[in-house]
Amino acid sequence: MQELQRLSPALWGLAETALLADDPAGAVGYCERGAAESHRVEDSAYAFPFAVTGVRAHLAAGDVAAARSWVERVGVLVERRRIPGTEFALQHAAGVLALRERRPSDARELLESASAGWDALGRWWEGTQAILDRAECARRTRSPAEAAALVAEARARARGTVLERRADELAARLAEGVEPSTLSAREEEVAAQIAGGATNREIAAALHIAPKTVSTHVEHILAKLGASRRSEIAAWAAGRRG
Repeated sequence: MQELQRLSPALWGLAETALLADDPAGAVGYCERGAAESHRVEDSAYAFPFAVTGVRAHLAAGDVAAARSWVERVGVLVERRRIPGTEFALQHAAGVLALRERRPSDARELLESASAGWDALGRWWEGTQAILDRAECARRTRSPAEAAALVAEARARARGTVLERRADELAARLAEGVEPSTLSAREEEVAAQIAGGATNREIAAALHIAPKTVSTHVEHILAKLGASRRSEIAAWAAGRRG
């Protein structure tokens, strides 16, 4: 077991590094070795990080069937002892897979649960990646404001780290997917004011319109962006400014 304590974290780190270097085959190899070592000694404690990494690696290689099989295989290892906290890895892996298989409702539920779990455990790496996966889910379900808010949260957490690049890439895809004409010119102005922290009354004064008209604009913006909170409008508008 002492050998596994030294070996497994290193293999996981190499697998994540390979993914970041666009080498899914290499990542799969490291994950397979990590799983094999855990299986050899009937380990659960060091197997769980490979669940999400292995799914990402197989999906990056374009093999959805292998990703599905990987969730099942690693699930057997992780559930062998049911160590508290390790279940979030399986939820996260299943959520990433559901997103690829175009099951957004399942993906959202799984990823939100995993995200909360990682944060409760203080696992920054997985937690930040889970936020980015939730943002991708929101982007695909045409909820750009929610996606922008999640990307902004992930960016703040990942600033100065290698995960910042993934956040920037997702932000770029999000920007490409939003039509400039989504909002009217007046709604764009209201959204910009919201991003600046203005209240409805302050927006009304700045744009020389009635507060009730501002409220109507806000309702329309929320509906068009698929958002539910002003903070999501603010994140979307901030992203538009670049």
